[in-house]
Amino acid sequence: MKKTYFSVLVFLVFSFSFISKVSSQMQAVMYSPEIQALVDDVEIDTMWTKLAYLQTQERYTTNGGSLATANYLKSYMKTMGFDSVYFQNYTIIGSFFVSPNIIGIKFGMENPDSIFLACAHWDAYTSMAPGADDNGSGTVSVLESARVLLQQNYSKTLKFCLFSGEEEGLYGSTKYVQVSAGDKIGAALNLDMVSYQQPGYNLRIGVFPKDGELSLYNKVKALQQSYVPGIEIGKENGCPYECTDVYPFWAAGYDGLFFFESSDFGYHETPYYHTPNDVVNTSANSQPKLELTTKLIVASLASWAEIFTSTGIIQQNSIQATSNYPNPFSNTTKISFQLSKNANITLSVTDITGKVIAKLIDNEFKSKGVYQIPFDASFMKDGMYLYNLSSTDGCITRKMICIH
Repeated sequence: MKKTYFSVLVFLVFSFSFISKVSSQMQAVMYSPEIQALVDDVEIDTMWTKLAYLQTQERYTTNGGSLATANYLKSYMKTMGFDSVYFQNYTIIGSFFVSPNIIGIKFGMENPDSIFLACAHWDAYTSMAPGADDNGSGTVSVLESARVLLQQNYSKTLKFCLFSGEEEGLYGSTKYVQVSAGDKIGAALNLDMVSYQQPGYNLRIGVFPKDGELSLYNKVKALQQSYVPGIEIGKENGCPYECTDVYPFWAAGYDGLFFFESSDFGYHETPYYHTPNDVVNTSANSQPKLELTTKLIVASLASWAEIFTSTGIIQQNSIQATSNYPNPFSNTTKISFQLSKNANITLSVTDITGKVIAKLIDNEFKSKGVYQIPFDASFMKDGMYLYNLSSTDGCITRKMICIH
């Protein structure tokens, strides 16, 4: 009898452990048809066409001709519906010209201070290098991820960063991280060489985490299994040196992942990078790898930034309406808002990079009703700004234009 009871006990313990494990895995990824729809909207033909175009353009950071490519990328990003797209300029000692970083921002509706981003370096290793795989592939993946994701609003802020100066020594990403000191960056997803597949091997992408930090990697693995089952991920061997733009984020204490075409750095990646043969269909030879990697970026950012619906705003947010008048304005404007219930309110004005330049209300209790807050903008330069009105249950961000 003891043996029978023991066997039953072992079976029950094993069953409970198995069910708990399955339950935990199910809780890790709550499947969303809305996210799947975004993932399925990734267009490889769009990426491949842009990749073929980029390999013909000047992308060497210190060549003045690369500014034309930067303008092309910025103009394309402006068509997507970002809240802000801008150049981030910096210098490299000894260089007369340095092409800029290009940054696009989609502000979060509830928690705009919480940021998730995708990034890649758009520069090439020398003047008029084709650089299709290194790193035209990462560049077009970021662009396509942005195009798809900007169809929705999100609770948290999304940023899409194209860095220059990577080939010279991670200059662009280092500058971005320096300027962003203090930002609440939840994850930086860096794509560098994601379109070469060695023949004869399974379709797999390397996803390298920060040393000792496996949480993001495990989350991406779960997302891959739910939304992008056509590709494997692995992390056998990462860079033995600071080889890509995620390293400045890691050094600053931010979490992030490096997406690379091989899970075993030094093996199975393109043999043509930094050569004239880094071209479409030779070095960038795998449309499926580029497409599925981009889908994985979309699934990750949509999950972590959290799709935000208008229904959620109406049902939950105490802020029912907001506007400023006049807009555009010269020296003064009034920011109006209506509260459906009592709430603690914060009202701040930021520039297009998200830097706070004025805080008009700082977590003050306000009763239900209509408010008009005067704002003296005489100290501001001409340009576009944003005001963020937040309460304990939501946030609304609006654009305003200052013209003196």
